[in-house]
Amino acid sequence: MRTIFVQPIAHVESPESKRRIHSLLHVSGLLKETVLIDSLSATTEDVLRVHSKEYLARLTEMSKNEGGDGGDCAPFSPGGLDIALLAAGSAIGMVNAILDERITNGYCLLRPPGHHAERERGRGFCLLNNIAITAMHAIEVRGLERIVIIDWDVHHGNGTQQAFYDSDKVMFISIHQDRNYPLDTGFADELGQGLGLGFNCNIPLPPGSGDGAYRS
Repeated sequence: MRTIFVQPIAHVESPESKRRIHSLLHVSGLLKETVLIDSLSATTEDVLRVHSKEYLARLTEMSKNEGGDGGDCAPFSPGGLDIALLAAGSAIGMVNAILDERITNGYCLLRPPGHHAERERGRGFCLLNNIAITAMHAIEVRGLERIVIIDWDVHHGNGTQQAFYDSDKVMFISIHQDRNYPLDTGFADELGQGLGLGFNCNIPLPPGSGDGAYRS
């Protein structure tokens, strides 16, 4: 495993977390039981199903030069967009492998992450919304009619919610800590709108919630 995407020095979203997970998979023996899938980069068409042309153009320009910030706390180094495209493309590749029945399920160990990235800007260490891009590929290219996304994270998946807030093709469920980043989304009364009404479910839990809170 080698590092080809580095956030600024001392940034909390670092390669170390993925190295640890990779090491655990290796030590546990699970890595030997997996089918490794080659990674391909997401295309411009893939990205534009979720993000705007203007946002992609900004990322492209910054990535060619000194890097920058995709929006709200989403810094990246030169070449960062190339790796974000590779991350999104890897998720698409996994879904294709499942739908082609080459595998029965899959796990993507990716960075940079994606669920905070919105249509017009990156947020919370996320440049491209990997899961939203992959879901749109599954719908528009592979012909799936219904998808459920379960986002289980201390933070609310604001970008994924935004992508499908008015869609009845994707049910988005987010389980996250209440009143954490981002502070402007993730409330229980955000149920979707238009065709998407009832297809958005936020479950904000108090800090320190344990098994009892999840069961209830």
